[in-house]
Amino acid sequence: MKNFGIQTEEKKINKKKIIYISLAAVIVICLITLVIIYYNNKNAREWIDKNIFRKEVIQDNATIIELEDQNSNVYAFNKYIGVLNKNNFDIYNNLGKKETNFTVEITTPIFKSTNRFLVIAEDKGKKVYLIEDKKIKWEIQVDGDISQVYVNRNGYVAVVLTDTIHKNVIQMINSERNTNV
Repeated sequence: MKNFGIQTEEKKINKKKIIYISLAAVIVICLITLVIIYYNNKNAREWIDKNIFRKEVIQDNATIIELEDQNSNVYAFNKYIGVLNKNNFDIYNNLGKKETNFTVEITTPIFKSTNRFLVIAEDKGKKVYLIEDKKIKWEIQVDGDISQVYVNRNGYVAVVLTDTIHKNVIQMINSERNTNV
């Protein structure tokens, strides 16, 4: 006779499912432990950065440009690095070798570059220099005080002048030093 009131079924335990869940739990616990150790232990963080993440920078091969004065102005343009210090503008290549230098009459510079052109102007002054690659293309003295400069990829320079008859005047200069642009 069948007993319809009580049903007894044996539950089968899925061993694969239990193994996968326990393995996933162990991996999550290990990852949490590693993250906590990484953030709290400086020696472990340095070891993980060096051996796992490969973050170590080797300074033996790094190129160094030593500055003579802490008041030097450094600007990177095109594939060069320019350092302005006491009216001397030194240009270094990407390997840190000094390519050239020249004298510019600027103490507080405003730099702007696009492609191979670099404009250096005196902040609240009157001198503007256009440098193309490693040589001075032209220099000019403007009327009014310079507040901003801009150069486009063709060497055209825009200089914003203040303290003129009007509040602000924009003077345009092409790459050949013509101001009637």
